[in-house]
Amino acid sequence: MTIKNIQMKSAIYNYLPYKIKNVLSTGHPRSIRAKKNIFASFGLKGISILISFLLVPLVLNYIDITKYGIWLTLSSIIGWFGFFDIGLGNGLRNKFAEAIAKDQ
Repeated sequence: MTIKNIQMKSAIYNYLPYKIKNVLSTGHPRSIRAKKNIFASFGLKGISILISFLLVPLVLNYIDITKYGIWLTLSSIIGWFGFFDIGLGNGLRNKFAEAIAKDQ
């Protein structure tokens, strides 16, 4: 690795935090909040994926494969219930906003 490559990588690593900070601090206040929430959402999703990869070996050390299969099946069923909420959360949110708009 040459000195020029090292200097270029150093410049990129110094530039990235500035660029991210600039993107997150420019625009309308609602846009800034939305951008920060998007970045936070991606960060939390990454942490969730990492925890999932670390959880499998830890759980397998404490329980046998049969119990792990049962645990995985139950977790999947619970996940499917969360996936098939049939828009109930959005419908309730719309009704709540409508009630607030009518001052009820």
